[in-house]
Amino acid sequence: MSNYLASFACVGLLILGLGGCFGPDPVVVRSQLQAPTAPDQPHHLVITLQNRGGGEGGVDVIARLRARATGETVAQANQEVDLTAHEMLTTTLDIEPSGPGPYDISVEVRYPPN
Repeated sequence: MSNYLASFACVGLLILGLGGCFGPDPVVVRSQLQAPTAPDQPHHLVITLQNRGGGEGGVDVIARLRARATGETVAQANQEVDLTAHEMLTTTLDIEPSGPGPYDISVEVRYPPN
């Protein structure tokens, strides 16, 4: 009986220990586009991410602006960020649309990064 309990405890500890080895579980919490402060400046896209998991690692953040009138992608920006376990992180991407607004914002996060 004690061997069974010891084996069960070892398996449980192994599972808990490997839980952090699976990498992050990132989600986009919010994104907000800020207009340029001067005519020759880019827009700033402020993105808040949350790691819902206990793992850590780098993720790719891919942001696109689409012209609301046409649906055409008028800008794209990418950035790799590192997330720790259960972290909430805000990052800012500079993004320069090739056409006029208003825009629809699309942000995705990928793990593992390319």
